[in-house]
Amino acid sequence: MQLHLISCQSLAGPIELGVRVYNPQAQQTLIAWHGFARHGGDFSGLAQHLTDWRILAPDTPGRGYSAWAPQNTQDLALYYSYANYQHLALQLIAHYQLQEINWLGTSMGGLLGLRLAAGHLQGRMQRLILNDIGPQIQPSGVERIIKYLSQDYLFADLETASKVLRRIYAGFPLHHPHTWAQMLQTSVRRLPDGQWTFHYDPRIVRQFYYEPSYDLWAAWQNIAQAEIPSLIIRGAHSDILSLETCQKMQQIYPPADLFICPHAGHAPLLDSLSEALSLQAFLNDQGN
Repeated sequence: MQLHLISCQSLAGPIELGVRVYNPQAQQTLIAWHGFARHGGDFSGLAQHLTDWRILAPDTPGRGYSAWAPQNTQDLALYYSYANYQHLALQLIAHYQLQEINWLGTSMGGLLGLRLAAGHLQGRMQRLILNDIGPQIQPSGVERIIKYLSQDYLFADLETASKVLRRIYAGFPLHHPHTWAQMLQTSVRRLPDGQWTFHYDPRIVRQFYYEPSYDLWAAWQNIAQAEIPSLIIRGAHSDILSLETCQKMQQIYPPADLFICPHAGHAPLLDSLSEALSLQAFLNDQGN
């Protein structure tokens, strides 16, 4: 993995974005955008299987290796907003000189892909993979996410942090101890006083109050009309993407593929061989 730090111009001012680049020598490129409180490191397992794809996995502002909004900013709603993420995504696409876009988005990253495919990237989006997200979101799942993001987390040690992490990410299929250890290492940061907390800027939760509506059926209609090859992935126990929403998506756009991850909630990590093979089959089929 390579780490690229890229200077961008956000809607509220200059900002540095971290982009993890997996399989940098591969000829084909897949943009992989993470979920709301996660980062590009979540795609490391998938990258080990998709070795013939260069995976660009940006960290959204306020997460991972990307800069946070300034502490005293009056423009927090600009820094942490879909409008800004779209603005920055287009700059990253230009930076890497990509003409045709293959997009994999988990949760928030999928919503971002939906908006871009139906808007700024219409005509350039070659493949769209939505990981446990769709045009309509279950309110109970959103409430759960807001609840855990609204808490102040301070841990005296990593063992305590691990217990909380397991509770928060119970929907992730992290059954192997090594996978949990890796998740813990990439999810926390140490504070100057020696305590631990999670890696993200706790202010990112305010985005839910700035942008409370997530009805993107019109965007999905546009994607269907443009006939963008699409794969819908759902965790069988997801509280974000319902089976009814998946079925409606396929009614609107019958060619869209649906893959159910049987042991996952919100959201599948896509690091198992079966998940990776499903993605690879979709990517290769659409490319030949």
